[in-house]
Amino acid sequence: MSTNYQANNKRIAKNTMLLYFRMFLTIGLQLYTVPVVLRVLGVEDYGLYNVIGGITALFTFVGSSLASGAQRFFAFAIGKGDQDNLNSCFRTTLNIYLSIAAVTLLLFEVAGTWFISYKMQIPEGREFAAHLVFQFSIVAFLVALITVPFNAVVIAHERMGIYAYVSIGSSLLKLLSVILLQFFSYDHLIIYALLLMIVHVFEGLFYQFYCRKNFSECRQWGWGFDKGLTRNLLTYSGFNVIGAFALILRKQGLNIVMNLFFGTALNAAHAIGVQINGVIEQFINNLYMASRPQVTKSYAAGRIEDMWKLVFRTSLLAYYLIMIMAIITIAEMPTILNFWLKDVPEYTVNIARMFIICLMIETTTNQLISVFQAENKIKYYQIFSSTILLLNVPVAYMILRADSSSALVPYYIQVAFSVLYVISILTVSIKVSNLSLSTFLKNVLLREIFITLIVVVVAFYITSCLEPTLLRVLITTITTVIVSALLILSIGVDKHDKKIILTKIKSKYNNKS
Repeated sequence: MSTNYQANNKRIAKNTMLLYFRMFLTIGLQLYTVPVVLRVLGVEDYGLYNVIGGITALFTFVGSSLASGAQRFFAFAIGKGDQDNLNSCFRTTLNIYLSIAAVTLLLFEVAGTWFISYKMQIPEGREFAAHLVFQFSIVAFLVALITVPFNAVVIAHERMGIYAYVSIGSSLLKLLSVILLQFFSYDHLIIYALLLMIVHVFEGLFYQFYCRKNFSECRQWGWGFDKGLTRNLLTYSGFNVIGAFALILRKQGLNIVMNLFFGTALNAAHAIGVQINGVIEQFINNLYMASRPQVTKSYAAGRIEDMWKLVFRTSLLAYYLIMIMAIITIAEMPTILNFWLKDVPEYTVNIARMFIICLMIETTTNQLISVFQAENKIKYYQIFSSTILLLNVPVAYMILRADSSSALVPYYIQVAFSVLYVISILTVSIKVSNLSLSTFLKNVLLREIFITLIVVVVAFYITSCLEPTLLRVLITTITTVIVSALLILSIGVDKHDKKIILTKIKSKYNNKS
């Protein structure tokens, strides 16, 4: 095994640990703030805030798609050791973002304002608050958009500690906002949106200050575009727009569709489902963020075998992390929500379960996307795989137009599209990146499916035998973790990884004894 491969694994492990430290703290803060905000705002205003904020989030596909491209080109330049290219890449990327910010501002003010005024179901008397919340959301979005190049530089340089600390600081400020919210007598919805906008502004200013101080490429800014780099970046990101738009549209676009047919009360249930899904999703996002720069750098350096080993290993790790959390949460969802929120909006249990099931399905192949990014072949994946996800919202809208008697049908459709999405990623990987399907099935997918089926049976058997209490949640959690760990160690990883894990366990045991 190469020295570079071992060093990369250590770096990924260190960065992942930093990100998980950040994640556990932010999850704890989220678990506290959501029920407080729901209680202070009420179900309708909570749903209204999320669906209005969802309109700006719907357009973040522009920023997130270009962010992925920026990280890829930054990491590639760093892997090649080309500082001049890195300087040019940052300057061009920042100018592209500034240009997009100007265009989206105009789009928001014209199309967004019209849509809120004439299409959305806004509770009577809350029209002014809805428009003001929208304006605050626009400011937060524009600041986040301009900050993306700086954030991409931090990730490309693998300064995950800074990323983690900034995220923690942002979460603490949001917690402070929730605490302060309870002391205001003025409209709580407006104050909450204003405070969150201020937090986004502070976060953006810090990233810019840190990057300009620590990375020379961030100090080389000037107006202008490298034509070749701009073309490559926009071509790469242009196809990436489809994927980012598909992911955003499935959550926020569906939220808007549900508002058109069922109003803000169901938006509250949808928002809580998204929150729970987001908490679980953070477990793998941190791993992806720590590993994907190394996938790109391995490819840039010509270490293709190391790249595929890293992709397979992190695919398994990502799925197992999701699986344990997801199965526990799905099995105990009613009890968890009743304890967490007290008053649970209608449909929340089933909506949250559907989101998590989709996440589990898609995690089986999502790390293969890092190979497309490294090879700069993202267009093939986006054309086929992301187009499938794009169909979620129009299909849901057409079905609800025909029959809106059940609010859950769009979420069942979402699960079906997730299965098609996985099939499409495997197909594209085989055709474009020379993935060996038999190797992937044997080493990754079949292991994941077999272990999942066993753990699901165990978890739901416990919930069927015991009364729904916090003690049962604890028993389900402990049993699921133990069964999962035993299955993963016995059949869930290859011999080499099993040897490493057992060696580390023995080492820690010997040190304690």
